[in-house]
Amino acid sequence: MVAKVGQTGWLVLGVLLLGACGEERVGGAAAELAFVPQTLLFDDTYLGNERNLTAMLENRGRAPADVRLSIEGPFWLVEQVLRVSGGASLPVQVGFRPSQEGALSGAVSLEGLGEVAPLVLGGVARAVPVCAPASECNAVHFDTEKGECVTTPLPDGTVCSATACGPQGQCFAGTCKAPPAACDDGNPCTTDACMPEEGCVHLDASAECPQPADACHVPACDAAQGCHFVEVADGTACGKADCYTADICISGACKPVPVPEGAACGEPSPCRARGVCHAQVCERAPAAPLVEAWSYAPPFSTLHFEGVADGTGNLYLLEEAFNCWAVSLTPQGLVRFRTFVSTCFARRNVQLLAGNAYVMTLAPDNVTAVSQFDGRILWSKGPQELWGKPRGEQGVSGDIQSVAAGSNGTLWVAVNIEKETWTPSGYVRHHDMLLVALDANTGEEKWSHHEAGRVARRVVLDSANRGYLTTAPDGDFNATPLRIDAFSSGGHLRWSVPTASEGRAVFNGQLELTDGQHLSTLDGAARWPAFSQQLSPEQGDFSPLMFSKGEFRYFSDVDTSGPNLLNTLNVTFRSGPMSLSTSSVRLGSSFENIPVTWVMTTPSLTDRGIAVSSGPAAPNDDWLRGVNTDGKEAFSCQIPRSSSTDSFSLWRMGGGAVLTDELWGAAVDDDVCDRCFRVPGSPALRVFHVPGLRAATRGWNAQQGSMSRDNREQ
Repeated sequence: MVAKVGQTGWLVLGVLLLGACGEERVGGAAAELAFVPQTLLFDDTYLGNERNLTAMLENRGRAPADVRLSIEGPFWLVEQVLRVSGGASLPVQVGFRPSQEGALSGAVSLEGLGEVAPLVLGGVARAVPVCAPASECNAVHFDTEKGECVTTPLPDGTVCSATACGPQGQCFAGTCKAPPAACDDGNPCTTDACMPEEGCVHLDASAECPQPADACHVPACDAAQGCHFVEVADGTACGKADCYTADICISGACKPVPVPEGAACGEPSPCRARGVCHAQVCERAPAAPLVEAWSYAPPFSTLHFEGVADGTGNLYLLEEAFNCWAVSLTPQGLVRFRTFVSTCFARRNVQLLAGNAYVMTLAPDNVTAVSQFDGRILWSKGPQELWGKPRGEQGVSGDIQSVAAGSNGTLWVAVNIEKETWTPSGYVRHHDMLLVALDANTGEEKWSHHEAGRVARRVVLDSANRGYLTTAPDGDFNATPLRIDAFSSGGHLRWSVPTASEGRAVFNGQLELTDGQHLSTLDGAARWPAFSQQLSPEQGDFSPLMFSKGEFRYFSDVDTSGPNLLNTLNVTFRSGPMSLSTSSVRLGSSFENIPVTWVMTTPSLTDRGIAVSSGPAAPNDDWLRGVNTDGKEAFSCQIPRSSSTDSFSLWRMGGGAVLTDELWGAAVDDDVCDRCFRVPGSPALRVFHVPGLRAATRGWNAQQGSMSRDNREQ
């Protein structure tokens, strides 16, 4: 028999020891003594702490027995001398109070009675992890029962040290804040607060202004009036328009006016110019396929393009053919550099620009930076090096979980470290989480935050280079509740709140979660509720596009309920806490029994809406589609093929896409269906002319929050 509490890590040890210590009794009729159970295995215990377990000492004979107990190892006894009556049993309480790490063992024996099997003892001792220093408005301690660091806010009103906003602050919800008046700028269009490392901050609150009820006014906010409505420019469309009449705004009112002969008509798109009204008919050339500007197609290689471009339109990608090369192309398609970076295979999760570096994650588990100017390797680090350990140290492995880039040249890297400790019963595994900020140009550490017993999920940044890290409990990456920790740009823990989903975007002082909930970036308080309606799971896979009018969510859908596959682009637009509208754009249907590759590249935010690549709507068609803020399709432009193929050819697009100054590009792959077995062709990056389309001047349009654009100028 084996008694145990909590963990089962000592089960194997107990079985081995029992095998060597079979049950024995004192011979004769006077007394028969035995421990029940014969083994006590203690739950993992942290140094300086104590656990207690109890076994029974049974006298199976008729006469009483006076016994003295002795003990070995880092254990102790409550009582050492016992009198056990015949046919009775007494409890033997054993304590475990370790003073050193590792798997420890011992035994309780009856002095002078070697024929009685001892009570075998075992336990695993752990060092108490060092918790990250708490801010002055929080107390932190390691909870040895939970096995994690616990932060407790000090009472509101507790005096804290001087801040950048005043000589003395007070604690509120675990954050040191100056008195509200110290940071009040008198502007009703801002949310004012004090951050200890930054001083007073004034977050733009104009996005909270209500929307007007008509199309001839737009919301505005200024210090003198607060939220109000202003008239749009005269001539702005506000309703239907044809070559008879057009509804336009005049002095803030929507009025129908006659359309003169020769007036421009129809909405322009990248593949169709506006028409001309002639005899009250809009004469317009049909839409033409997009015109290819250039393509990059290295032979025998796989391209990993995630839509990375710098401010001048240079593109960055990874090229893989057993080895990896970092490649940069000019807006005209000329090769700026092609640098060998590693014998590896690429991980398609992170590519971004930070400082003067093009940063990429490579497998197995490595983050590498090359110069944006000439492609030379700047630095390369794995999880152990980020942890501060030499590469290949025994018992320590890790995974680079999330990477984000700040606008100040800092790279934030979230790492999960797995540690293995050998015990007689096998390896004991546990995780630590590390958040480290690096100089993107040199790879040097600026600061780090470590926590035992948790795993990192995703880190995103705002435009002021503050970070928001989602973590989960150790042992269950998908466990809830999750927790979001907010850090200043210098690594100071600002606040921490439990959540049901992870953070993925920051905009106008609000952190958007995957379930649609918004939290204030100042203190983590709930601002917008989660979505009240059940949305498709696919929506959770894409980060939203966010701009001053609200946010887009988007996903593609395939309905297999009918004889043909019905392809739709679903869009959700949200402009306020309770304002949610959804729409679906029909993309067409496929021919029956012909396999269809259904993909959608990363959307690009424009000042009018979004542009996405989606398709095919039919086996040989792919389209660049635009969607307006009302969810209606703005344009649909066919993307021409790179070569002439038969009707069973499938042209696949997926992954990253980029929109620069009237150029749009994406990685493609020509696949040929040979009796429905696909034969991969030569992958390529293809770039097309898209007249009139430019990336939005403001907005959050990076898939993983790595470009830190928030609502500032891009």
